[in-house]
Amino acid sequence: MKRLAVPANTPWQETLCYSRAVRVGGFIAISQTSAVDANGNIAGGSDPYAQAIHALSNVEAALRMAGASIEDVVRSRIYLARFSDLPQVAEAYAKVFHKIRPAISILTCEMVSPDILVEFEVDAILGGSNGHDQNPA
Repeated sequence: MKRLAVPANTPWQETLCYSRAVRVGGFIAISQTSAVDANGNIAGGSDPYAQAIHALSNVEAALRMAGASIEDVVRSRIYLARFSDLPQVAEAYAKVFHKIRPAISILTCEMVSPDILVEFEVDAILGGSNGHDQNPA
């Protein structure tokens, strides 16, 4: 199968030797994605909601570059620097995933930069939204 790598375009890409997204066949893995903007700055300042919105926008852009959409997401992971930020991050997350409802994990961890409050990681399968029943049974 053909492998497509989407560059991360972050200050850590070369040091950590990673891609923002990797697609093999119909499977797409998106690396932990933060609110880093096009200039390498953390968007959203110290506001976890604003960082989450920007990071999710970066996730959507990576999915598009890999030929997928947010509707194809089947699993998500939320990484929090502070668990106390979960309510604000969950509000931003719900704006994107309220209809999709992928499997989810929530973790707290130390980030690569102390300014990063939240990161998202997702897995998608092309066509993952086709024929999906939100409420089986």
